[in-house]
Amino acid sequence: KPYLLGEASIYSLSNNIIKHRYNLKDQSEGSDMLIHNINTVNNVGYTINSDLLDIIINDWLSDKSILFGDLNTLKVLTDEDVYKLCEKYNHNTDWINIDLEKWNAESLDRKITFKYESVEFDSKIKFFINREKNKLNSHNSKYWYFLNTLKFAWLYKNQTFYLPCTVDFRGRVYPIPNFLNHLAGDLARALVQFDT
Repeated sequence: KPYLLGEASIYSLSNNIIKHRYNLKDQSEGSDMLIHNINTVNNVGYTINSDLLDIIINDWLSDKSILFGDLNTLKVLTDEDVYKLCEKYNHNTDWINIDLEKWNAESLDRKITFKYESVEFDSKIKFFINREKNKLNSHNSKYWYFLNTLKFAWLYKNQTFYLPCTVDFRGRVYPIPNFLNHLAGDLARALVQFDT
């Protein structure tokens, strides 16, 4: 369904095709030309490059991925990782001898998965543990981004699809779908192609 001037959009969260800046809400206005241009962009069909998708998925499933390196696996900070940090920075390592099952049975507030979660470390070691957690969170964030992009591409494989767009207060046009569009990351841009 094409947009009409003054009509609410079913795609936009703000029920308007123009995403207003909070302090300029009353100053952004649409025009017939803007609506026509957005409708033109919305009528462009896209497909997934199936051959490339097959190659990328095979690489994703490989133990030694060429394209993704180790980004095709989730990572977790383990007791062994924290133990190595403690040894590296000369911190007490007696906590590794905690009986995890006994600790969980005696603990009333929460169950823990790793022994290091039950230990009060000094600020120096906490800093290094948090730094490692941040690295793993960054890694896992990329993992989920790639996985979601590949899943969406697989769902739209061999189909024509359309990307509804919205406009910001400056007049810049953006697709509403997050993962799979022509303005997303390298992986999505490689997979999305014009329908012929």
